[in-house]
Amino acid sequence: MNGLFPSLIPADSPETAAAFLLSQAKRGSFVVTLNFELISRALINPDFAAILKAADFAVCDGSGGRLLLKRMLPLSEITRIPGIELGYFTLKLAAEQGKSVFLLGGKEKIAPTAARRLQKDIPSLKIAGVYHGYFSPADLPALRGMIRESGAEIVIVCLGSPLQERWILENRRYLPDVLLYLPLGGSLDVWAGAVRRAPDLFRQLGMEWIWRIVSDPRRLGRLFSAGVNLCQLSCKSGKFDGKITNFVSNSLIDCKLFFDSLDKPIVLRYNKLNEYPSNFRIRR
Repeated sequence: MNGLFPSLIPADSPETAAAFLLSQAKRGSFVVTLNFELISRALINPDFAAILKAADFAVCDGSGGRLLLKRMLPLSEITRIPGIELGYFTLKLAAEQGKSVFLLGGKEKIAPTAARRLQKDIPSLKIAGVYHGYFSPADLPALRGMIRESGAEIVIVCLGSPLQERWILENRRYLPDVLLYLPLGGSLDVWAGAVRRAPDLFRQLGMEWIWRIVSDPRRLGRLFSAGVNLCQLSCKSGKFDGKITNFVSNSLIDCKLFFDSLDKPIVLRYNKLNEYPSNFRIRR
């Protein structure tokens, strides 16, 4: 353990990572896919850091996350394992082992469509159930009952971070038969064919994040949020000149607020801002 999250899975590919997960997971295990956004949020937010620390496994997802992890961990090499690929190979192994899966997240038709497309690609895959990601707290008892009755051993949770990690931590005690939880962000949208994944060249160059921003400019708000986190952390720790860091931080926030105004997705909201944000508030 490094204090923020579990040790990285000892794997050199998504296939070997999936095999490790299914061989080592115990009831209620969950994985965190560490990217630049998650790591920077955990560095500045104790509540979210506690969620990551409660996870059982971790993988490095994203080139930005790998750069941060190389500065934080005494490892000579860190393998990037994209969450969507980890999820896919976990599903393939689950099918081979006869384990059933529940898909949670996305808009109303996304999970059923993803289930059909996945079963077409992996014919022996057992989809125990699906449910969309637009539920209220009042729906939770029924949702938990649905997952329990489905008998699913693996639950794919695609609610976006930090909601998906928090949901797993708060609900896994109610679902004693689930072996493994995978929080996979927008993977269901890709599997359903609603969103196109970055071309191979972008992935090979570690620049998939550029494709995502071009495809959905609202993601810039989240990128700015991560930059704000690190700037304020540097300012608080005194590692960099405070005036410069505050200037960069406030500039990033101005840009973030602009992109937030383009739509009303679920985003992290900060005070503006020479004050240190001690927690996160979710705006819908």
